[in-house]
Amino acid sequence: MSLGDEKLNIGNDKEELIDKVIKNSPALDGKLVERKTQILTCLSDDFIDKTAELLKKDEQKSKQKNERFILEEKLYGRFFESLCYFEFAPESQTALRILFAMRHAKELGILELIGSNPDLVSVEVDENTKKVDILSVGDATTQRKLGFHKYTQLREEGFTRTVHNWVKLFRDPEKVAMYKLQSVIGDNRTLDISDRFVQRVILPSDSDITNPSELIEESEFEGMNKELNKFRDLVNDESKVRLVKSTMSRNDLRQISQFVLEKLGEKGVVENRSGRWVLKV
Repeated sequence: MSLGDEKLNIGNDKEELIDKVIKNSPALDGKLVERKTQILTCLSDDFIDKTAELLKKDEQKSKQKNERFILEEKLYGRFFESLCYFEFAPESQTALRILFAMRHAKELGILELIGSNPDLVSVEVDENTKKVDILSVGDATTQRKLGFHKYTQLREEGFTRTVHNWVKLFRDPEKVAMYKLQSVIGDNRTLDISDRFVQRVILPSDSDITNPSELIEESEFEGMNKELNKFRDLVNDESKVRLVKSTMSRNDLRQISQFVLEKLGEKGVVENRSGRWVLKV
């Protein structure tokens, strides 16, 4: 679950945060300042406290999985995912309901039926035919290189299979009723995949996407030349994968993370130990 799920919040700190991000950005034109301000304004009032709650849950999950928990990295990634949600959020209520169901598949009891889920989805609704076509899915990443994990998401067995699984689920009235999903796409509507379906990878604005192949972390494909070549073909085929730049940059994310960590420090939630932020026990 990302910060964007709950409506982020900064309360009285919002103006201070926006000022910090804009002042610490390289020379910006008026439109870019306005756009960044609009995105950051979507943050809502109990944001700092919600952030503390989610980070504590993240740390607990990492312990259960015996994974390293690096606070700054988790915060950095969460914010980018959430800001991309604000920037690229679906406009239609149908798309929002589908995205909500996707992001809460575990709570709905359908995760095993569906598989891994993306950060964003867009749809097209034809009210005449009552058809809902999934146009795209999107995934936000701050990584400078796209590694094997990203390949597993973008290949046929990844998000594309997830979308097919959703279509299959909604074509089974008994399962739709069983999992109480009737309101997701609406009465008498059918779900399908558009013939224009594409997967979007959303990157910070300072990413160089001129040559998609150069974004691949080839060291993660050692001994897997077949997979590496497939990944190269995939990221260079705009009919299947599109690399998209967010309005927000890595510098923006650093400014936001620093701001939030300092606020959490003031609240006694985190502390800086030898230059590294950690959650206080």
